[in-house]
Amino acid sequence: MPNEIEWSRRWYKAINSRTGGSANGEAYDGGAVSLSRFGEFACRVGDQGELLATFPDKGVMCGYSDEKKLVFVSIDIACLLGSLDDKELAEMANEGRDIDALYSELDSHGQVLFLTVFPTIGRIGLETRDEKSLLDDSAIDDIDWSQGFEGTITYGETQLAYYAMQRGDELVVSVGEQLDTSRTMVPISVSNEVDYIAELEKKSIKRYWDLADKILLNR
Repeated sequence: MPNEIEWSRRWYKAINSRTGGSANGEAYDGGAVSLSRFGEFACRVGDQGELLATFPDKGVMCGYSDEKKLVFVSIDIACLLGSLDDKELAEMANEGRDIDALYSELDSHGQVLFLTVFPTIGRIGLETRDEKSLLDDSAIDDIDWSQGFEGTITYGETQLAYYAMQRGDELVVSVGEQLDTSRTMVPISVSNEVDYIAELEKKSIKRYWDLADKILLNR
């Protein structure tokens, strides 16, 4: 399943396709575009020193404060799960049926579904958007990440499961299928703290690759 559509709906023109896919390039907002182990990687340091990092092929966006702390990680559900191949889908709890159904429903309505975790304030948010506006949102507050938190994502007749917890120096957010007591998840592991200025100031041609590695920890 392609994932370019989901990505473009939220971050439209965030990445300049004329330079994307090269070793280094420029984003429309003045940030940098590069390659990483996770495909294309884009980042931009804002006016207040904050970092916005995006991974289009994973459908993941991360925000860090000027104090190097992770403020949020936002996941485009269909984009993340849409990267699974047929063998991986067959190994899901419901053999990929829920994922296929969600993808089809979102595509038919021209919408995209985001799960966003805010570790510093103990919040998880769900958003449904189209290309122009926010259509629906909900949030759960006062979450203790050390205990972990699990929930369900409902869209139309389709349900998926998710789980989030802090583990050492990383925040792990997993999304997938659940059938009875069986649950199969796709994890995203993100650093809780990254000294991104030090990485960006390096003279190495691999500085963006290395920064992406320090943000998204999936191996």
